[in-house]
Amino acid sequence: MHDYRTDNITPLSQRRDRCQGCGLRNICFGILHHAPEADMLERLICRRGPLPAGTVLFEAGEPLERLCVIRVGAARRERAERCEDDNQRVIGFSLPGEVMGLDALYEQRHPTNAVLLQNSYVCELPFQSLQGLAAQVPQLWHQLLRLSGDAVHQNKRTRLAMSQQSAEGRLAHGLLDLAHRMARRGMSAETIDLPMPRQELGNQLGLAPNTTSRAFRYLGEQGWIMADGRQIRLLDVPALADLANWSEPTPTVRSA
Repeated sequence: MHDYRTDNITPLSQRRDRCQGCGLRNICFGILHHAPEADMLERLICRRGPLPAGTVLFEAGEPLERLCVIRVGAARRERAERCEDDNQRVIGFSLPGEVMGLDALYEQRHPTNAVLLQNSYVCELPFQSLQGLAAQVPQLWHQLLRLSGDAVHQNKRTRLAMSQQSAEGRLAHGLLDLAHRMARRGMSAETIDLPMPRQELGNQLGLAPNTTSRAFRYLGEQGWIMADGRQIRLLDVPALADLANWSEPTPTVRSA
């Protein structure tokens, strides 16, 4: 199912710009200062792509064999079992630069499916080899622990969104979460190009398709967002943050 070809290795001299904003960038360049160590990590990375939408990166129950990072594109994490309406239950989404597979560390098996939402480029790191390198470079293991903490915090934000009583509050929280994550990686926090259909975002937030549509319409009628298909512009971040009981730093957008 998976292609592990490793002959397409980008020279280190070309990697800094191409890995800008990547969740593993600090591993590659921030703490591995010596060229031999950086080269060791470089040789672990298998770059795959372009991979078509619908490609399954992990299946629930598979043993943890690798971590994946989306370089270009996005992925959906979903439960293996279907909901009562026969749709997959969406657990979350992975954006460019975010590490996937860390939720398998505890049981050493993936708890969810990971499916590409669009044509994507992916970096894979074999986990056993990564562990071996971490034994030689302790800073690498510390960085992996930090990334695991980021993943736990992301799950906490998702639970906070689900705790909102109103559909509009859940949607506002979900949009702010996407903007926050995009801003951290140098992407626009003002205009969100949803990598997923609106209904899938609603699915993650526990909303039915009709309820999701009404929530988008309400936020637009209030003048807080401007929605055009999957392109969502945040017009009033403070109002959205108040509605969502947002506790993180609010994404900074330019004044209209």
